[in-house]
Amino acid sequence: NDFQNDDFKKVWSKVHQDIALVCVCGNHDVGNRPTSHSIQRFRDAFGDDYLAFWTNGTYNIVLNNVLFTNPTGAPDIFEEQLGWLEERLRYAKDHGASMIFVFGHHPWFLYNEREDVE
Repeated sequence: NDFQNDDFKKVWSKVHQDIALVCVCGNHDVGNRPTSHSIQRFRDAFGDDYLAFWTNGTYNIVLNNVLFTNPTGAPDIFEEQLGWLEERLRYAKDHGASMIFVFGHHPWFLYNEREDVE
């Protein structure tokens, strides 16, 4: 809610400005079934819900991976993000990223990459 966002921003404003903040949205920010409205509220409060940036030769991709669990509330944003992700991965490869890190709120798997989704 807005009070929690304001409290977070107040606390964060006391951290040295050279320390970067990257907010990764999660289900408590956009819900278990994100909608264009809930995603826009996150964007208004914290900036983009998915983004990419370089750090010391590594390319970092931040995703709204709550949409990967349930895209039905915002299928257009989900499809847009998928296209953007494919383009960013090509870009990172073409520009010689030494490593690519992908960040999201939920882990992609808990024990191994072949486990069933519950």
